[in-house]
Amino acid sequence: MSKSSERQIHLAAFNYGGMYGQSWRHPAVDSTMDFSLAYQTEYARTAERGLLDAIFMADESSQARPPSEMDMLKRMSSSTAFEPITLMTALAARTERIGLMFTASSTYYEPYNLARLVGSLDHLSAGRAGWNLVTSNNVNEAPNFGRPIPPHAERYARAREFYDVVTGLWDSFDDDAFRRDKESGVFFDPDKLHAVNFQGKYFQVRGPLRMARPPQGHPVIAQAGASEPGRQLGAETADVIFCAAQFMNDSQAFFADIKGRAERAGRQRDDVKILPGVSIIWGSTMAEAEDKFDAISKMWPLEIAIQGITGGIGLDITQYDPDDLFPELPPSNGIQGHQRAITEFAKRGNLTIRQTAQRLAASIKHRTLVGTTQMIADDMEAWFLGEACDGFILIPPYQLQGLQEFIEHVVPELQRRGLFRTAYTGRTLREHLGVPRPPSRYASA
Repeated sequence: MSKSSERQIHLAAFNYGGMYGQSWRHPAVDSTMDFSLAYQTEYARTAERGLLDAIFMADESSQARPPSEMDMLKRMSSSTAFEPITLMTALAARTERIGLMFTASSTYYEPYNLARLVGSLDHLSAGRAGWNLVTSNNVNEAPNFGRPIPPHAERYARAREFYDVVTGLWDSFDDDAFRRDKESGVFFDPDKLHAVNFQGKYFQVRGPLRMARPPQGHPVIAQAGASEPGRQLGAETADVIFCAAQFMNDSQAFFADIKGRAERAGRQRDDVKILPGVSIIWGSTMAEAEDKFDAISKMWPLEIAIQGITGGIGLDITQYDPDDLFPELPPSNGIQGHQRAITEFAKRGNLTIRQTAQRLAASIKHRTLVGTTQMIADDMEAWFLGEACDGFILIPPYQLQGLQEFIEHVVPELQRRGLFRTAYTGRTLREHLGVPRPPSRYASA
């Protein structure tokens, strides 16, 4: 394929945090990666050198495993991981253009604190912050916070209020509120300061936020829910949706659904970018790429591979034999989009639990793309031009080397096809993504 498009692919690089990591065992991987600022800096600068939109940090930092699972936990690099906002703030000082996206849960944060933290990162990075708005689903988190995981629908109702409070707080000051007039002694115009005075079912917040409006107006909002309430929340609020899709036709249906929901919510279709995760394993030949995939897959013991694809989404399949066909279970209280994607992947391939886990563990439940430069670029182009996505979140299974290989080999081919930028044209994450800067809710008044 070589067809060009006015649209261009958006790319972000996933940097691990709080996952069921086994890639630390790979010879090419720095085993200190999860708690090394030097490593994280090199990873972010590599993504920036490749002109990617952002790095994207997931977080299950509150994830605690019970002592009964210590034999499994002791094998996981996710036993230690940076708190995401702290890490992104450090990386803001060490990079210039790359967007800095991270996960923070609406279930256990308070909206005032989160608004201040994310707003500060946006100011410190000159408009490169992005917040992945998620709800917590791991029952092992609850004992760390002294309250249980709410039911699925309630989590999303709370998340919507959380979003309303946070964005209302970011609008506390108008963009032109600060006069800084030394002669008169007036620092800001009090008519351009607003208290949100939010009164909801879950939150009562007066405001205002003690912070100038962020450079992006609102830092970029990402969302990762694929259930019915998750899709609606994303369509109404998100600039980016990080999703799991194993098959192109499923992703096309998701793409059309979210874009349609966004339009019905009064937004433009292109205001929300759909970025499925994909694990890229590059080789100069197909045989080399397959050998790399085989090597990384073998580093996952079966019990960790199974836990890696089921534990984080709230599924318990311990009562099944690993060589049973993967079961079709009722929706869990966890990540229902991942559950559907995994079940469909196993069903279409007639796979056992063991086979499903071994094929998906290294990609943390996302699609795996194994191939040469041309094969990878062809696949990405087909998904992009076929309106299955607006781009991808790259999940290199062996970390920095995998990202370097993608940037050195695949990015130039995407550029040759006119599908990816050859230089940054903006400085903020919103400019990289091509999503509008939202006006203050008080602007019309």
